[in-house]
Amino acid sequence: MANDIGNNKDYEVKGTTYQIPVDSETADGPKAFAEFADSIPFSEYVSIVEVSSDTTVDDTYNGKMIVATENVTLTFGTLTAGFSVAAVAEADKTIEYVGVDKVDEMTTAYEVATVVSVGGTNILNVARGGDIIIDGGVAEGTPPAPVITNPDGGSVVSFTSGGDGAAGSTLAYGATIEPQDATVEVDQDNLEVKVLGTTPFTDYVVSVYAVNMAGAGEKAKTNAFQVNYNQATGGAETIVDNYRPGEKWKVHTFTSPGTFTVRLAPKDFRVLVVGGGGGGGRTDGNGWSAGGGGGGAVHSNDTLTLTRGAHTLTVGNGGGPGGAGGTTTFQGLPACNGGVQGSNAAGTTGAGGASGNGNAGAPVGNNGAGGGAGGNYTINPNGIGSDISGIPVQYGAGRGGAGGYGSGGGSNGGANVNGNPGVTGAVIVAYQIGTSTTREIAQAQAEKEARAAGVEQGKQEGYAQAQEDLQEVVEAGRTALQAAVETRDTTIIDDKEQSVKRRRRK
Repeated sequence: MANDIGNNKDYEVKGTTYQIPVDSETADGPKAFAEFADSIPFSEYVSIVEVSSDTTVDDTYNGKMIVATENVTLTFGTLTAGFSVAAVAEADKTIEYVGVDKVDEMTTAYEVATVVSVGGTNILNVARGGDIIIDGGVAEGTPPAPVITNPDGGSVVSFTSGGDGAAGSTLAYGATIEPQDATVEVDQDNLEVKVLGTTPFTDYVVSVYAVNMAGAGEKAKTNAFQVNYNQATGGAETIVDNYRPGEKWKVHTFTSPGTFTVRLAPKDFRVLVVGGGGGGGRTDGNGWSAGGGGGGAVHSNDTLTLTRGAHTLTVGNGGGPGGAGGTTTFQGLPACNGGVQGSNAAGTTGAGGASGNGNAGAPVGNNGAGGGAGGNYTINPNGIGSDISGIPVQYGAGRGGAGGYGSGGGSNGGANVNGNPGVTGAVIVAYQIGTSTTREIAQAQAEKEARAAGVEQGKQEGYAQAQEDLQEVVEAGRTALQAAVETRDTTIIDDKEQSVKRRRRK
Protein backbone atom coordinates (compact mmCIF):
# COMPACT_ATOMS: atom_id res chain seq x y z
CA MET A 1 0.00 0.00 0.00
CA ALA A 2 1.30 3.48 -0.81
CA ASN A 3 2.85 5.63 1.87
CA ASP A 4 0.54 8.44 3.00
CA ILE A 5 3.26 11.10 2.60
CA GLY A 6 2.66 12.97 -0.67
CA ASN A 7 4.01 15.96 -2.58
CA ASN A 8 3.52 19.47 -1.20
CA LYS A 9 1.62 18.20 1.86
CA ASP A 10 1.99 19.18 5.49
CA TYR A 11 3.16 16.35 7.74
CA GLU A 12 2.94 16.78 11.50
CA VAL A 13 5.30 14.89 13.79
CA LYS A 14 5.27 15.36 17.58
CA GLY A 15 3.78 18.86 17.33
CA THR A 16 6.05 20.01 14.48
CA THR A 17 4.68 20.50 10.95
CA TYR A 18 6.93 19.60 8.04
CA GLN A 19 6.23 20.45 4.38
CA ILE A 20 7.10 17.78 1.86
CA PRO A 21 9.00 19.39 -1.07
CA VAL A 22 7.75 19.20 -4.67
CA ASP A 23 9.62 17.58 -7.55
CA SER A 24 11.05 20.87 -8.89
CA GLU A 25 12.69 21.74 -5.60
CA THR A 26 14.47 18.49 -4.70
CA ALA A 27 14.51 14.78 -5.29
CA ASP A 28 11.12 13.41 -4.31
CA GLY A 29 11.94 10.50 -2.03
CA PRO A 30 8.39 10.02 -0.76
CA LYS A 31 7.13 9.73 -4.32
CA ALA A 32 9.77 7.12 -5.04
CA PHE A 33 8.64 5.11 -2.05
CA ALA A 34 4.99 5.47 -3.08
CA GLU A 35 5.87 3.96 -6.43
CA PHE A 36 7.83 1.22 -4.71
CA ALA A 37 5.02 0.35 -2.30
CA ASP A 38 2.43 0.24 -5.08
CA SER A 39 4.56 -1.88 -7.37
CA ILE A 40 4.70 -5.63 -7.81
CA PRO A 41 7.36 -6.78 -8.22
CA PHE A 42 9.32 -4.20 -6.29
CA SER A 43 12.47 -4.59 -8.40
CA GLU A 44 10.84 -2.84 -11.35
CA TYR A 45 10.95 0.45 -9.45
CA VAL A 46 13.41 0.20 -6.59
CA SER A 47 16.98 -1.02 -6.22
CA ILE A 48 17.33 -3.65 -3.49
CA VAL A 49 20.34 -3.66 -1.16
CA GLU A 50 20.87 -6.65 1.13
CA VAL A 51 22.60 -6.09 4.46
CA SER A 52 23.62 -8.69 7.02
CA SER A 53 25.43 -6.50 9.56
CA ASP A 54 25.02 -3.10 11.23
CA THR A 55 25.03 -0.37 8.57
CA THR A 56 25.30 3.43 8.43
CA VAL A 57 22.79 4.75 5.93
CA ASP A 58 23.80 7.75 3.78
CA ASP A 59 22.44 9.47 0.66
CA THR A 60 23.52 6.57 -1.58
CA TYR A 61 20.56 4.60 -0.21
CA ASN A 62 18.03 7.23 -1.34
CA GLY A 63 14.98 5.69 -3.02
CA LYS A 64 16.15 2.14 -2.43
CA MET A 65 14.90 -0.79 -0.39
CA ILE A 66 17.13 -2.33 2.30
CA VAL A 67 16.55 -6.04 2.93
CA ALA A 68 18.02 -7.25 6.23
CA THR A 69 19.02 -10.91 6.17
CA GLU A 70 20.08 -10.82 9.85
CA ASN A 71 19.14 -8.78 12.91
CA VAL A 72 20.83 -5.45 12.16
CA THR A 73 21.00 -1.82 13.30
CA LEU A 74 20.60 0.96 10.74
CA THR A 75 22.14 4.28 11.77
CA PHE A 76 20.93 7.48 10.07
CA GLY A 77 22.97 10.68 10.12
CA THR A 78 22.44 13.96 8.21
CA LEU A 79 20.63 13.22 4.96
CA THR A 80 19.48 15.28 2.00
CA ALA A 81 16.00 16.73 2.45
CA GLY A 82 13.46 14.49 0.77
CA PHE A 83 15.59 11.40 1.26
CA SER A 84 13.57 8.21 1.72
CA VAL A 85 14.42 4.56 2.13
CA ALA A 86 12.30 1.46 2.69
CA ALA A 87 13.56 -1.31 4.96
CA VAL A 88 12.32 -4.88 5.19
CA ALA A 89 13.67 -7.72 7.34
CA GLU A 90 13.46 -11.34 6.38
CA ALA A 91 11.24 -13.66 8.43
CA ASP A 92 12.17 -13.79 12.11
CA LYS A 93 14.62 -10.87 11.72
CA THR A 94 14.22 -7.27 12.84
CA ILE A 95 15.83 -3.91 12.21
CA GLU A 96 16.78 -1.44 14.94
CA TYR A 97 16.84 2.25 13.95
CA VAL A 98 19.26 4.83 15.37
CA GLY A 99 19.09 8.56 14.61
CA VAL A 100 15.39 8.64 13.76
CA ASP A 101 12.35 10.48 15.12
CA LYS A 102 9.63 7.99 16.13
CA VAL A 103 6.18 8.86 14.86
CA ASP A 104 4.16 6.77 17.32
CA GLU A 105 6.48 6.80 20.33
CA MET A 106 6.90 3.04 20.12
CA THR A 107 9.83 0.66 19.87
CA THR A 108 12.23 1.16 16.98
CA ALA A 109 12.63 -2.53 16.13
CA TYR A 110 10.57 -3.58 13.10
CA GLU A 111 10.27 -5.99 10.22
CA VAL A 112 8.89 -3.34 7.84
CA ALA A 113 9.32 0.46 8.01
CA THR A 114 10.48 3.55 6.09
CA VAL A 115 12.66 6.52 6.95
CA VAL A 116 12.03 9.94 5.39
CA SER A 117 14.29 12.97 5.89
CA VAL A 118 12.25 16.16 6.26
CA GLY A 119 13.76 19.50 7.24
CA GLY A 120 16.85 17.81 8.74
CA THR A 121 14.81 15.31 10.78
CA ASN A 122 14.87 11.62 9.95
CA ILE A 123 11.32 10.40 10.48
CA LEU A 124 10.60 6.71 11.09
CA ASN A 125 7.27 5.63 9.62
CA VAL A 126 5.74 2.16 9.89
CA ALA A 127 4.49 0.85 6.57
CA ARG A 128 0.78 0.08 6.81
CA GLY A 129 0.06 -3.64 6.93
CA GLY A 130 3.59 -4.47 8.02
CA ASP A 131 3.98 -7.35 10.46
CA ILE A 132 5.75 -5.80 13.44
CA ILE A 133 6.98 -8.56 15.71
CA ILE A 134 8.34 -6.46 18.58
CA ASP A 135 6.05 -5.00 21.27
CA GLY A 136 4.29 -1.88 20.08
CA GLY A 137 4.27 -0.66 16.52
CA VAL A 138 1.55 -3.04 15.32
CA ALA A 139 -0.17 -2.72 11.97
CA GLU A 140 -3.32 -0.62 11.77
CA GLY A 141 -6.55 -2.57 12.26
CA THR A 142 -5.04 -5.45 14.20
CA PRO A 143 -6.71 -6.72 17.40
CA PRO A 144 -5.93 -5.15 20.78
CA ALA A 145 -3.93 -7.15 23.31
CA PRO A 146 -5.68 -10.11 24.99
CA VAL A 147 -6.24 -10.00 28.76
CA ILE A 148 -4.11 -12.47 30.73
CA THR A 149 -6.12 -13.70 33.71
CA ASN A 150 -3.19 -15.16 35.67
CA PRO A 151 -0.47 -12.55 35.07
CA ASP A 152 1.90 -14.27 37.52
CA GLY A 153 2.16 -17.11 34.99
CA GLY A 154 2.80 -20.80 35.52
CA SER A 155 2.71 -23.99 33.49
CA VAL A 156 -0.64 -22.83 32.06
CA VAL A 157 -1.35 -19.18 31.16
CA SER A 158 -5.03 -18.31 30.70
CA PHE A 159 -6.37 -15.30 28.82
CA THR A 160 -9.51 -13.74 27.39
CA SER A 161 -10.10 -11.83 24.19
CA GLY A 162 -9.22 -8.16 24.14
CA GLY A 163 -11.73 -7.54 21.36
CA ASP A 164 -11.57 -7.42 17.57
CA GLY A 165 -9.51 -5.03 15.48
CA ALA A 166 -10.85 -2.61 12.87
CA ALA A 167 -9.65 -4.91 10.09
CA GLY A 168 -11.95 -7.72 11.18
CA SER A 169 -12.56 -10.41 13.78
CA THR A 170 -9.78 -12.38 15.41
CA LEU A 171 -8.77 -15.45 13.41
CA ALA A 172 -6.39 -17.06 15.91
CA TYR A 173 -4.14 -16.43 18.89
CA GLY A 174 -0.39 -16.79 19.13
CA ALA A 175 2.11 -16.86 21.98
CA THR A 176 5.84 -16.57 22.54
CA ILE A 177 8.07 -17.26 25.53
CA GLU A 178 11.35 -15.76 26.67
CA PRO A 179 13.88 -17.23 27.10
CA GLN A 180 13.27 -19.58 24.21
CA ASP A 181 14.65 -22.74 25.82
CA ALA A 182 11.01 -23.53 26.64
CA THR A 183 8.06 -23.88 24.25
CA VAL A 184 4.39 -22.90 24.27
CA GLU A 185 1.21 -24.44 22.87
CA VAL A 186 -1.96 -22.36 22.39
CA ASP A 187 -5.37 -23.94 22.99
CA GLN A 188 -7.53 -21.86 20.64
CA ASP A 189 -10.82 -23.18 22.08
CA ASN A 190 -10.12 -22.72 25.79
CA LEU A 191 -7.83 -19.66 25.42
CA GLU A 192 -4.89 -21.16 27.30
CA VAL A 193 -1.16 -21.32 26.70
CA LYS A 194 0.55 -24.53 27.84
CA VAL A 195 4.18 -23.96 28.86
CA LEU A 196 6.53 -26.89 28.23
CA GLY A 197 10.19 -27.71 28.77
CA THR A 198 10.99 -25.04 31.35
CA THR A 199 14.15 -25.01 33.42
CA PRO A 200 13.66 -24.69 37.20
CA PHE A 201 14.66 -21.42 38.85
CA THR A 202 14.65 -19.59 35.49
CA ASP A 203 12.57 -16.44 34.95
CA TYR A 204 10.12 -16.72 32.03
CA VAL A 205 7.78 -14.24 30.37
CA VAL A 206 4.93 -15.38 28.12
CA SER A 207 3.44 -13.00 25.55
CA VAL A 208 0.02 -13.58 23.98
CA TYR A 209 -1.43 -11.82 20.92
CA ALA A 210 -4.39 -12.05 18.55
CA VAL A 211 -4.23 -12.18 14.75
CA ASN A 212 -6.73 -10.95 12.15
CA MET A 213 -6.54 -10.05 8.46
CA ALA A 214 -4.24 -7.09 9.20
CA GLY A 215 -1.74 -9.25 11.06
CA ALA A 216 -0.60 -9.77 14.64
CA GLY A 217 -1.94 -7.34 17.22
CA GLU A 218 -0.50 -5.95 20.42
CA LYS A 219 0.95 -8.41 22.91
CA ALA A 220 -0.09 -8.98 26.51
CA LYS A 221 2.70 -10.11 28.82
CA THR A 222 2.84 -12.07 32.04
CA ASN A 223 5.03 -10.97 34.88
CA ALA A 224 8.34 -12.81 35.10
CA PHE A 225 7.68 -16.21 36.70
CA GLN A 226 9.43 -19.48 37.49
CA VAL A 227 8.15 -23.05 37.16
CA ASN A 228 9.68 -24.86 40.14
CA TYR A 229 8.36 -28.30 41.02
CA ASN A 230 9.79 -31.52 42.41
CA GLN A 231 11.43 -33.94 39.99
CA ALA A 232 12.06 -37.63 40.72
CA THR A 233 12.22 -41.12 39.21
CA GLY A 234 11.49 -44.64 40.41
CA GLY A 235 8.75 -47.25 40.65
CA ALA A 236 5.67 -47.24 38.42
CA GLU A 237 5.18 -43.60 37.41
CA THR A 238 1.77 -42.12 36.61
CA ILE A 239 0.69 -38.57 35.69
CA VAL A 240 -2.66 -37.60 37.24
CA ASP A 241 -4.53 -34.54 35.97
CA ASN A 242 -6.91 -32.69 38.30
CA TYR A 243 -5.34 -34.60 41.20
CA ARG A 244 -6.45 -31.68 43.28
CA PRO A 245 -8.69 -29.10 41.57
CA GLY A 246 -6.73 -27.85 38.57
CA GLU A 247 -3.43 -29.47 39.61
CA LYS A 248 -1.25 -31.98 37.73
CA TRP A 249 0.60 -34.49 39.92
CA LYS A 250 3.02 -37.36 39.47
CA VAL A 251 2.59 -40.60 41.45
CA HIS A 252 5.32 -43.23 42.03
CA THR A 253 4.13 -46.67 43.21
CA PHE A 254 6.52 -49.32 44.56
CA THR A 255 5.26 -52.87 45.21
CA SER A 256 8.78 -54.31 45.47
CA PRO A 257 12.04 -52.97 46.95
CA GLY A 258 13.61 -50.17 44.92
CA THR A 259 15.17 -46.71 44.80
CA PHE A 260 13.37 -43.37 44.72
CA THR A 261 15.74 -40.82 43.19
CA VAL A 262 15.01 -37.14 43.87
CA ARG A 263 16.42 -34.70 41.32
CA LEU A 264 14.74 -31.52 42.57
CA ALA A 265 12.82 -30.94 45.79
CA PRO A 266 11.67 -27.32 46.19
CA LYS A 267 8.36 -28.53 47.67
CA ASP A 268 7.10 -31.25 50.04
CA PHE A 269 6.12 -34.80 49.05
CA ARG A 270 3.08 -36.89 49.96
CA VAL A 271 4.07 -40.41 51.06
CA LEU A 272 2.07 -43.50 52.10
CA VAL A 273 3.73 -46.69 53.43
CA VAL A 274 1.86 -49.99 53.88
CA GLY A 275 3.18 -53.20 55.46
CA GLY A 276 2.60 -56.61 53.88
CA GLY A 277 -0.66 -58.37 54.73
CA GLY A 278 -0.70 -61.50 56.87
CA GLY A 279 -1.52 -64.85 55.28
CA GLY A 280 -4.85 -66.48 55.94
CA GLY A 281 -5.07 -69.14 58.65
CA ARG A 282 -5.06 -72.77 57.65
CA THR A 283 -8.25 -74.82 57.67
CA ASP A 284 -8.81 -77.45 60.31
CA GLY A 285 -9.04 -80.25 57.78
CA ASN A 286 -12.74 -80.76 58.44
CA GLY A 287 -13.99 -78.20 55.94
CA TRP A 288 -14.10 -75.24 58.26
CA SER A 289 -12.34 -72.11 56.94
CA ALA A 290 -9.83 -70.23 59.04
CA GLY A 291 -9.70 -66.48 59.68
CA GLY A 292 -8.18 -64.02 57.22
CA GLY A 293 -4.77 -62.50 57.89
CA GLY A 294 -4.32 -59.08 59.43
CA GLY A 295 -3.65 -56.06 57.28
CA GLY A 296 -0.24 -54.39 57.28
CA ALA A 297 0.29 -51.19 59.24
CA VAL A 298 -0.27 -47.91 57.41
CA HIS A 299 1.64 -44.66 57.92
CA SER A 300 1.46 -41.49 55.85
CA ASN A 301 2.90 -37.98 55.70
CA ASP A 302 1.55 -35.30 53.39
CA THR A 303 4.38 -32.82 54.03
CA LEU A 304 7.50 -34.96 53.92
CA THR A 305 10.76 -33.18 53.08
CA LEU A 306 13.21 -35.22 51.01
CA THR A 307 16.75 -34.33 50.03
CA ARG A 308 18.13 -34.68 46.52
CA GLY A 309 19.64 -38.07 45.75
CA ALA A 310 18.76 -41.75 45.97
CA HIS A 311 16.45 -43.04 48.72
CA THR A 312 16.36 -46.82 49.20
CA LEU A 313 13.08 -48.38 50.28
CA THR A 314 11.91 -51.83 51.30
CA VAL A 315 8.51 -53.30 50.59
CA GLY A 316 7.24 -56.15 52.75
CA ASN A 317 5.95 -59.26 51.04
CA GLY A 318 2.57 -60.65 51.92
CA GLY A 319 2.68 -63.48 54.43
CA GLY A 320 2.45 -67.00 53.06
CA PRO A 321 -0.45 -69.26 54.07
CA GLY A 322 -0.54 -69.00 57.81
CA GLY A 323 2.40 -66.57 57.90
CA ALA A 324 2.97 -62.96 58.92
CA GLY A 325 3.51 -60.18 56.34
CA GLY A 326 6.83 -58.38 55.82
CA THR A 327 7.84 -54.90 56.99
CA THR A 328 7.88 -51.86 54.68
CA THR A 329 10.21 -48.90 55.32
CA PHE A 330 10.86 -45.53 53.70
CA GLN A 331 12.81 -42.40 54.52
CA GLY A 332 11.24 -40.35 57.31
CA LEU A 333 8.32 -42.65 58.17
CA PRO A 334 8.03 -45.30 60.92
CA ALA A 335 8.49 -48.88 59.79
CA CYS A 336 5.20 -50.50 58.79
CA ASN A 337 4.97 -54.01 60.18
CA GLY A 338 3.21 -56.74 58.26
CA GLY A 339 -0.03 -58.26 59.48
CA VAL A 340 -0.12 -61.53 61.46
CA GLN A 341 -1.75 -64.63 59.98
CA GLY A 342 -5.36 -65.41 60.66
CA SER A 343 -6.27 -67.89 63.41
CA ASN A 344 -6.52 -71.54 62.46
CA ALA A 345 -10.02 -72.92 62.40
CA ALA A 346 -10.92 -74.53 65.69
CA GLY A 347 -14.62 -74.99 65.41
CA THR A 348 -15.29 -72.20 67.88
CA THR A 349 -15.16 -68.46 67.84
CA GLY A 350 -11.61 -67.14 67.99
CA ALA A 351 -9.66 -63.97 67.33
CA GLY A 352 -8.14 -63.46 63.90
CA GLY A 353 -4.58 -62.50 63.16
CA ALA A 354 -3.39 -59.11 64.39
CA SER A 355 -2.80 -56.14 62.11
CA GLY A 356 0.62 -54.66 61.55
CA ASN A 357 -0.14 -52.19 64.32
CA GLY A 358 -0.69 -54.98 66.81
CA ASN A 359 -4.47 -54.77 66.94
CA ALA A 360 -6.07 -58.17 67.34
CA GLY A 361 -8.71 -59.35 64.95
CA ALA A 362 -12.19 -59.41 66.37
CA PRO A 363 -14.36 -62.55 66.59
CA VAL A 364 -16.94 -62.48 63.85
CA GLY A 365 -19.02 -65.57 64.44
CA ASN A 366 -19.16 -69.20 65.48
CA ASN A 367 -17.76 -72.38 64.05
CA GLY A 368 -14.45 -70.84 62.99
CA ALA A 369 -11.67 -68.41 63.71
CA GLY A 370 -12.10 -64.67 63.32
CA GLY A 371 -10.45 -62.68 60.59
CA GLY A 372 -7.38 -60.51 61.00
CA ALA A 373 -7.76 -56.86 61.97
CA GLY A 374 -7.18 -54.13 59.43
CA GLY A 375 -4.19 -51.80 59.70
CA ASN A 376 -4.87 -49.24 62.44
CA TYR A 377 -7.84 -51.35 63.41
CA THR A 378 -8.83 -49.15 66.35
CA ILE A 379 -9.35 -46.29 63.90
CA ASN A 380 -11.03 -48.19 61.10
CA PRO A 381 -11.27 -51.99 60.84
CA ASN A 382 -11.47 -51.65 57.07
CA GLY A 383 -8.12 -49.90 56.84
CA ILE A 384 -7.02 -46.34 56.23
CA GLY A 385 -8.49 -44.35 53.34
CA SER A 386 -6.18 -42.27 51.17
CA ASP A 387 -6.38 -40.57 47.78
CA ILE A 388 -2.59 -40.46 47.35
CA SER A 389 -2.85 -42.36 44.05
CA GLY A 390 -5.45 -39.90 42.78
CA ILE A 391 -8.29 -42.31 43.57
CA PRO A 392 -9.69 -42.95 47.09
CA VAL A 393 -8.52 -46.39 48.30
CA GLN A 394 -8.62 -48.24 51.64
CA TYR A 395 -5.11 -49.39 52.63
CA GLY A 396 -4.27 -51.99 55.29
CA ALA A 397 -7.73 -53.59 55.39
CA GLY A 398 -7.83 -57.23 56.47
CA ARG A 399 -10.65 -58.27 58.72
CA GLY A 400 -11.70 -61.72 57.56
CA GLY A 401 -14.95 -63.54 58.06
CA ALA A 402 -15.19 -66.37 60.57
CA GLY A 403 -16.12 -69.98 60.21
CA GLY A 404 -17.72 -71.58 57.23
CA TYR A 405 -16.27 -70.05 54.13
CA GLY A 406 -15.88 -66.48 55.33
CA SER A 407 -13.40 -64.23 53.58
CA GLY A 408 -11.11 -61.38 54.52
CA GLY A 409 -8.60 -59.00 53.02
CA GLY A 410 -8.83 -55.71 51.24
CA SER A 411 -6.59 -53.40 49.22
CA ASN A 412 -3.03 -53.99 50.43
CA GLY A 413 -4.48 -55.77 53.39
CA GLY A 414 -4.59 -59.23 54.94
CA ALA A 415 -5.16 -62.40 53.00
CA ASN A 416 -8.34 -64.20 52.29
CA VAL A 417 -9.14 -67.36 54.22
CA ASN A 418 -8.21 -70.94 53.31
CA GLY A 419 -4.48 -70.36 53.62
CA ASN A 420 -4.11 -67.72 50.90
CA PRO A 421 -1.01 -65.49 50.98
CA GLY A 422 -1.28 -61.89 52.15
CA VAL A 423 -1.18 -58.86 49.88
CA THR A 424 2.22 -57.26 49.22
CA GLY A 425 2.93 -53.95 50.94
CA ALA A 426 3.51 -50.69 49.08
CA VAL A 427 5.25 -47.32 49.10
CA ILE A 428 3.47 -44.52 47.21
CA VAL A 429 4.97 -41.05 46.68
CA ALA A 430 3.12 -38.15 45.04
CA TYR A 431 3.89 -34.48 44.30
CA GLN A 432 2.64 -31.65 42.10
CA ILE A 433 4.38 -31.07 38.76
CA GLY A 434 2.22 -28.32 37.27
CA THR A 435 -1.27 -27.13 36.38
CA SER A 436 -3.79 -29.10 34.33
CA THR A 437 -5.31 -27.44 31.28
CA THR A 438 -9.08 -27.13 30.88
CA ARG A 439 -9.00 -29.95 28.35
CA GLU A 440 -7.01 -32.22 30.68
CA ILE A 441 -9.35 -31.46 33.59
CA ALA A 442 -12.40 -32.37 31.50
CA GLN A 443 -10.78 -35.67 30.51
CA ALA A 444 -9.88 -36.48 34.12
CA GLN A 445 -13.42 -35.74 35.28
CA ALA A 446 -14.87 -37.94 32.55
CA GLU A 447 -12.61 -40.83 33.59
CA LYS A 448 -13.59 -40.37 37.24
CA GLU A 449 -17.29 -40.46 36.36
CA ALA A 450 -16.73 -43.58 34.27
CA ARG A 451 -15.04 -45.34 37.18
CA ALA A 452 -17.86 -44.30 39.51
CA ALA A 453 -20.31 -45.86 37.05
CA GLY A 454 -18.34 -49.11 37.12
CA VAL A 455 -16.94 -48.85 33.61
CA GLU A 456 -13.43 -49.89 34.59
CA GLN A 457 -14.77 -52.76 36.66
CA GLY A 458 -17.04 -53.60 33.74
CA LYS A 459 -14.03 -53.75 31.43
CA GLN A 460 -12.24 -56.16 33.76
CA GLU A 461 -15.30 -58.34 34.26
CA GLY A 462 -15.99 -58.26 30.54
CA TYR A 463 -12.44 -59.35 29.76
CA ALA A 464 -12.67 -62.18 32.28
CA GLN A 465 -16.00 -63.27 30.84
CA ALA A 466 -14.61 -63.12 27.31
CA GLN A 467 -11.70 -65.33 28.35
CA GLU A 468 -14.11 -67.76 29.96
CA ASP A 469 -16.34 -67.80 26.86
CA LEU A 470 -13.31 -68.35 24.65
CA GLN A 471 -12.17 -71.26 26.78
CA GLU A 472 -15.65 -72.79 26.53
CA VAL A 473 -15.56 -72.43 22.75
CA VAL A 474 -12.13 -74.07 22.62
CA GLU A 475 -13.28 -76.93 24.83
CA ALA A 476 -16.45 -77.37 22.80
CA GLY A 477 -14.43 -77.45 19.59
CA ARG A 478 -12.02 -79.97 21.02
CA THR A 479 -14.89 -82.18 22.17
CA ALA A 480 -16.63 -81.95 18.83
CA LEU A 481 -13.44 -82.80 16.97
CA GLN A 482 -12.79 -85.80 19.19
CA ALA A 483 -16.33 -86.99 18.70
CA ALA A 484 -16.07 -86.61 14.96
CA VAL A 485 -12.83 -88.57 14.83
CA GLU A 486 -14.23 -91.34 17.01
CA THR A 487 -17.36 -91.79 14.88
CA ARG A 488 -15.76 -91.71 11.43
CA ASP A 489 -14.89 -94.97 9.66
CA THR A 490 -12.62 -93.34 7.09
CA THR A 491 -10.31 -90.38 6.88
CA ILE A 492 -8.36 -88.58 4.16
CA ILE A 493 -4.62 -89.35 3.94
CA ASP A 494 -2.55 -88.15 0.97
CA ASP A 495 -5.76 -87.16 -0.83
CA LYS A 496 -7.06 -90.71 -0.49
CA GLU A 497 -9.87 -91.97 1.71
CA GLN A 498 -8.62 -94.72 3.99
CA SER A 499 -10.18 -96.76 6.75
CA VAL A 500 -9.69 -95.63 10.33
CA LYS A 501 -8.34 -98.28 12.69
CA ARG A 502 -9.60 -97.79 16.24
CA ARG A 503 -8.24 -99.30 19.38
CA ARG A 504 -11.03 -101.10 21.13
CA ARG A 505 -11.58 -99.80 24.66
CA LYS A 506 -11.42 -102.35 27.39
